[in-house]
Amino acid sequence: MFNIFDHNRIKKTIAFCDSHFLRLIGHKPENVRIIYSKANFLASSNIKYCLNTSGECIFSPESLTITFTKKSALNQFNLFYLYFGKGFYCEKSKNKNQILQLLIETSSVTISELKSFSKSININEILSDISDNIEEKKLYIQLIRFELFAIWQLYYLLNQLSLFNKFKESFLTKIEGLNNLFSDLTYFEKKYGSIATMIHFGMPHITTYWMIMELLHQVFNDMFKNIQMVIHYGSKKEYSDIDLLIIGQNLHPVHTQYLDINTFSFTQFIELAKLYDITVTDPIFTGKVIYGDRIFLERLKQNLLNYQISESAIEYNFRKGRESYHDYLLIRQFERLNRYKSKYASLYVYYYCNAWALSDGKKFNYKK
Repeated sequence: MFNIFDHNRIKKTIAFCDSHFLRLIGHKPENVRIIYSKANFLASSNIKYCLNTSGECIFSPESLTITFTKKSALNQFNLFYLYFGKGFYCEKSKNKNQILQLLIETSSVTISELKSFSKSININEILSDISDNIEEKKLYIQLIRFELFAIWQLYYLLNQLSLFNKFKESFLTKIEGLNNLFSDLTYFEKKYGSIATMIHFGMPHITTYWMIMELLHQVFNDMFKNIQMVIHYGSKKEYSDIDLLIIGQNLHPVHTQYLDINTFSFTQFIELAKLYDITVTDPIFTGKVIYGDRIFLERLKQNLLNYQISESAIEYNFRKGRESYHDYLLIRQFERLNRYKSKYASLYVYYYCNAWALSDGKKFNYKK
């Protein structure tokens, strides 16, 4: 059995990681259990229980239980992979019901089959909505996403605790057959940060001030200092995408499956507001200032409600409606861009509705 030193070390490691994830996304594993078996080996080799190759420790998805044997090491490597990887995903991911059903019912799919299939897909398919895929492809993508999340959590936490070199050889064995997907995933994390990566895996998030500021630090790096104002808008639900409007100089917009950051200079922002462009007026009237001058935004709201509607604002919204409709027709021709169809369909409808309302002297959908 693991001695009391190992046990205390694991408890401290779990406490540290719990605190880290609570700070990062506002959630941690709560119902994942670790138990010890006197057996030397746990027999079975299919994806149903997601065994490691040696069969020395096992994760049971139905009970969210990790079982260690006499031969298995209750170390950080197995803890990160099973507890914070597979256990955390099965308990908290928005795909938890689908993955649990797949793990229980799909006993004939092996890790080898998944790794073979992984060569035919890319990281965007793993991190995006898969509802448009055919059932067989959807099944494999769900299982690969589950495995890849566990591997990424392992990699992420080993690096957070400066343990990667200690377990490097074991880790390289773990990613065999998934190297290309994992390489693309680490590139995604480097570009958008760890918070965005977890959200794209379907993990819940509580959008606190600290979380949004940390997310923006990860996305913009040294350019973060150019940010003057951040407005958080949209549904703000735990499993929804994050919608932000940012005012600042020389900042690039970010548009992924679960991250929408529109960026404007102060001059652009004011000009678009006066034209009643919905990409700025929707955040102004429905959003919350996370960072910046709240009094300025309240005054701008009142000014927009009191401004006389100009012909240029009406013409502008009709033109944007036509442009958005053209973009929608173009995008729906490409299967790989399916996830953007609903966004552009909504956009051209909103622009046209806004233009017609402004033509009638009404400021569409804005209330004091």
